[in-house]
Amino acid sequence: ERLSDLPIVGPPGIGKTTLIQTLCNDPRIQEHFSIIWISVSLNFSVHRLSQEIFRCIPPTESDGRSRAQEPTNLDQLQKLIEKRLKSKRFLVVLDDMWRCKSELDWRTLLAPLTKAELDGNMIIVTTRFQSIAELVKTTNPVTLAGLEPKEFWKFFLACIFDDYRTEQDEGLLQIGRKIVEKLKCSPLAARTVGRLLKKDLTQQHWIRVLQRKEWEYQKGDDDIMPALRISYYYLPFHLKKCFEFCALFPEDYEFDGLELINMWMVLGMIDSNGTNTSIEQVGLEYLNTLVDSGIFSKVNKEAYSYYSVHDLFHELATCISSHECIRIDCSNVRCEGIQSAVRHISFITQDSNTYSEGSEFYENIRKEIGKLKQTVDVGNLRTLLFIGKFNAVFDKIFEDISQELRALRVLSLVT
Repeated sequence: ERLSDLPIVGPPGIGKTTLIQTLCNDPRIQEHFSIIWISVSLNFSVHRLSQEIFRCIPPTESDGRSRAQEPTNLDQLQKLIEKRLKSKRFLVVLDDMWRCKSELDWRTLLAPLTKAELDGNMIIVTTRFQSIAELVKTTNPVTLAGLEPKEFWKFFLACIFDDYRTEQDEGLLQIGRKIVEKLKCSPLAARTVGRLLKKDLTQQHWIRVLQRKEWEYQKGDDDIMPALRISYYYLPFHLKKCFEFCALFPEDYEFDGLELINMWMVLGMIDSNGTNTSIEQVGLEYLNTLVDSGIFSKVNKEAYSYYSVHDLFHELATCISSHECIRIDCSNVRCEGIQSAVRHISFITQDSNTYSEGSEFYENIRKEIGKLKQTVDVGNLRTLLFIGKFNAVFDKIFEDISQELRALRVLSLVT
């Protein structure tokens, strides 16, 4: 086929993204395809995704002036995508796709990809929703379920003891089998709870984990959120605050370690305890501890490395920090229900070029920001983040807020 669409479907935490990462890291795949990886998440915007695809494709010699500046017009953008991919065999991964408004939007996104000259091009979509799989598929979806119980038990033990074949205390194993029943054969749950159990190989600790009340709130056969909540509960207070702060960033955000540590530092979340160790080094130890706990992941690429948070942990951070941290999506601003104690706010946008003064968006966001100012004491905000692409329209919208800031410690504009 010229272009095939393959959905990978499964509940959150089952390993969809890990499976595709393993696939894309295989030298045979890298040799055969030009690989384009896009994180979709909640925001399915044809324009935004076309921009992301365009940025992932190296420019050609014939691009001319277009190499210097990315076009803002969708039609021009897609013509350049078509031009750059025309003679390539490509694999496009659309990871963690939650929604798509219509089949028309999907076909519009794919339009420049269908004009490739070579056969055998692939689109892989990972999603937790069967309806999305049915919308995009041209081949039968691959459905991922939990590991088989025997294999899951081996994996669980390997997460704790590094080798499931090692002889262990039978009392611990009996408690472990009861805990495993609550993990729904989910690799993410096994890895997270396994690392918690690994820290203290005593029956008392394992029984306390088994008897946590969070297990009582488990919903359905795929719900592993209680396991993640328990892992959060056992974090020291200072690490809980550092983790909660991540709710300000969008899903699948690539955290620069030093950038994040600097934010924690100026907000007073890092304590060097009067030792000779620098605050930066203590912050790095915090980050490494969150990685060891399975909450953060460190991703190493050829040119750089970054940290990421699984979308379920991101969901958890958003839930537990809502009294202090609010993330506002500028494409659909809603400021009802925000608590007055909020001290950290972020504004996220992608398609700033579609906004203009006097537009429906402009009037709506001004109205919603007015509601925000009535609820939150803007003068006491500690953090204000702007993440994405912002233009002069946003300058006017946020001018009033900027004049009221008195206690700000972090101001960041991330493009």
